[in-house]
Amino acid sequence: MEAIRNVSIRLAEKPNISVGILLASITAFTLTRRSFHIKGPVVLNDPIPYVYNTVQYLTSHGDFMDRIIDLFKKHNVNVVKFYFALKPTYLITGTKNVQQIFGAARMMDGEFLPLRLMDKLWGMSKEEISRFGNDKTGRFKTPLAGTEASTPYRYWASHDKLNIDYMASPKLAATLATPYVHFLGKKLDQQPLGEWIDINFYHTMRRLMSECSTQALFGTKLGELNPDLIEAFWDVEAVTLSLAWGLPRFMIPDRYAKRDRLRVMTKKQVDYAWEHFDWDGPDAKADWDPLWGSAWSRESAVWMRDHGFSNQATAGRVCSTLLGLHSSSVPLTSWAIMEAIQDPFLFQSLREEALSCMSKDPTTGEMRFDQDKLIKMPLMESIYIECLRTHIYFNVSRLTREPIVVEGHTIEKDALIQVSTKIAHFDEDVWGVEGHPASEFWAWRHTNYLDILDEKSPSKPLEFTMKGRQNSFFPYGGGHVICPGRFFAKQEMILTIALLVTKFEIKMDGWAFFHNGSPSDRPARDDKNYAASIGVPPDREMKIKWRRLM
Repeated sequence: MEAIRNVSIRLAEKPNISVGILLASITAFTLTRRSFHIKGPVVLNDPIPYVYNTVQYLTSHGDFMDRIIDLFKKHNVNVVKFYFALKPTYLITGTKNVQQIFGAARMMDGEFLPLRLMDKLWGMSKEEISRFGNDKTGRFKTPLAGTEASTPYRYWASHDKLNIDYMASPKLAATLATPYVHFLGKKLDQQPLGEWIDINFYHTMRRLMSECSTQALFGTKLGELNPDLIEAFWDVEAVTLSLAWGLPRFMIPDRYAKRDRLRVMTKKQVDYAWEHFDWDGPDAKADWDPLWGSAWSRESAVWMRDHGFSNQATAGRVCSTLLGLHSSSVPLTSWAIMEAIQDPFLFQSLREEALSCMSKDPTTGEMRFDQDKLIKMPLMESIYIECLRTHIYFNVSRLTREPIVVEGHTIEKDALIQVSTKIAHFDEDVWGVEGHPASEFWAWRHTNYLDILDEKSPSKPLEFTMKGRQNSFFPYGGGHVICPGRFFAKQEMILTIALLVTKFEIKMDGWAFFHNGSPSDRPARDDKNYAASIGVPPDREMKIKWRRLM
């Protein structure tokens, strides 16, 4: 009865979901009365079979994962089974098991979620989605065995090659980072020199970073055509999870309306760029132009048109890219700087690293960062990794193309397999160091800082090191499906940290509630409302004063 009461409360809080859940529960009980006490992996209790766990997964994911983690600990196992609606789902942990999943790429389907996003976020037509959906050949150079006849064209492999050719490397990412740091520097220089200003830090970072990275990736014309673009983006970002999991429009019409508003804005830019861009001019081969933005954006639009996709589909792709671009980098960068603001030694150490990478441009006389040097500075890299470790929260999901055996358990074909950053990134055996447990943020965790303290010679240089932890770290996904924007995200985050710590002196005034600005008696924590949303923002605002120094 308590389980029914809990589900009722959650559905009452989300009335538009109630009808769908009711239909799902009736269908589930009509189709099967399967017992949950079967041989095999440990099974998560489902008080209302096929319904309770699904509702909790969608509406209170943090609580759901706490139950999963308790089960792992109680039974000392690395495989737990549950049902997401009617889909058998296995949550896997353990370094070797995670690497087995990522390494079995040809046995795993990573395309089902992008197909869902094409429908629910891009808003592509069913015919356009079917071109990708009918392509069973995979993302590799050679098609998956037996799939050659599934499609006349290899959409997945070609689309991935586009990302590889124009985004997925440090060198290519630098062509995005250069305009980004230019735009952000200009914005920050608008602050009065030498004058203390009161700032709501996180909201300021949301506005500055999202505006400047949008300009870097998609050009300045997008914002000029749509003055409310940034506001519209954050409205959609807040409801992305419910859209992505496929709830139909009649259940959440207001959320689809927010998505549609943003798509109208991005389509305006796509239409304008196609009408006014000079394909015979110098911008056609430039790294950046004001209409399309980056070469990646421009060539993506060309790829979409050459393969018969509409401007509406291209506009939807822009929306989805904006969500991937801002939803993690903005909160993660903010967390890094908020940690530094609270720790003067950390702030000063980051400033010293940043200043060591700064020099005067001989042509313009402006102070500029050596970007290649900056992104390799040990403390900068360490705080970047630590923020990804502690504030990235999602389950990497794959569908099995064929049965696979994990720790002696046979997982059937067409089952959902998930691995969780919340578990892997907080494994004490992997990440814990003396005096700094894995559950805590520590900016120096990924350096030889403790080794230097133990040395007789304190002059030993600080060095970045992951110490073999890469196999337990997958903030951008893993295996054959991994975020192509990860190189730009790193440069964007580190450049933003460097600009803030060199340009400003910052004093903290306290924490406040977002909704009314009243003082909070505790510091910010991860916002539980964003559990499973990849980058998790703070649940409190940091009130600061800052003064521009240069």
